[in-house]
Amino acid sequence: MRFAWHYYRVTLFYLAITVASYALYHYLQHLPEASGVMSAGSLWQQKGSVTDGLRSVWLIFAWGFGVQALIQVVRVFERKPRDANLPDLLRHGAYLSAHAGLFEEIVFRLYAFLSFIIILHYLNDHVWGGLQSLATGVILPAANWLTLGVFHGQFNAANWALGLAVIIGSLFFRSAHVHYGYLSKLNVWIIGLVMFWLTLNYGLITAIIAHFLYDFCVFAAIALTAPLQPRAVE
Repeated sequence: MRFAWHYYRVTLFYLAITVASYALYHYLQHLPEASGVMSAGSLWQQKGSVTDGLRSVWLIFAWGFGVQALIQVVRVFERKPRDANLPDLLRHGAYLSAHAGLFEEIVFRLYAFLSFIIILHYLNDHVWGGLQSLATGVILPAANWLTLGVFHGQFNAANWALGLAVIIGSLFFRSAHVHYGYLSKLNVWIIGLVMFWLTLNYGLITAIIAHFLYDFCVFAAIALTAPLQPRAVE
C-alpha cells in the first residue's frame, strides 16, 4: 500500500508543531498577564482514575467506530476497492492514532490552550475589560447552555479567560482538520470539547489515551471491513 506520506514525515510534522506551540507558550509566559495562569504541570497532573475518565466518554468510541462502519458498509456495496489489507490498515491506524493522540493533545490542550488564556488577558487589558464583559455577559452563558452545563466550572465569570480559551481551542482544533467536510468538522469540534473536558477533569494523560482510542476505533472500522471490499487494481 502506498500512503500519501511517509511515516517519518508524519513524525517530523507533529514534532514541528509541538515545538512551535511550546515556543509560543514559553515566550508568553514572560508577559505580566501570565501571572496567575495555571501551569502546564497542573494539566499533566492526574485528577482521577484514567479508567473512570475513559468510561465516562465511552460513547465517543462507539460513535467513532459505528459511524465509520456505516460509511464502510456503503463502500462495500458500492464495490469501492480497499485501501490496503487488514494488517496494514491496523498498523497504519495505530501509528497515526498514537501520533495524533499524543502530539495534538499536547499542542491543543496544553501549550496552545495556555497561550490563548494569556493572550486573552493581554487583549482584555488593552480594551479596558471589554473582552471580559462580552465573555461573561454573552459568550460563556450561551456556550454553557449549548454544552448542557458540563463546563459550568469553566464557563463562568471567575474563569472567563479559561472558558474562552476552551471555545477558541476547540475551534482551532476543528479548523486544523482542513481536509474534512462540514459534518466531519462539526464532529471534530465536539470531540475537541470532550478532550478539553477530560483534560480539565481527569488530566492530560487521560485525554491523550482517549484521543488515541477514538482515532483507532475509526481506523479499526476501516480495517475490519476491508476484507469485504475488492482489491485495488495494481
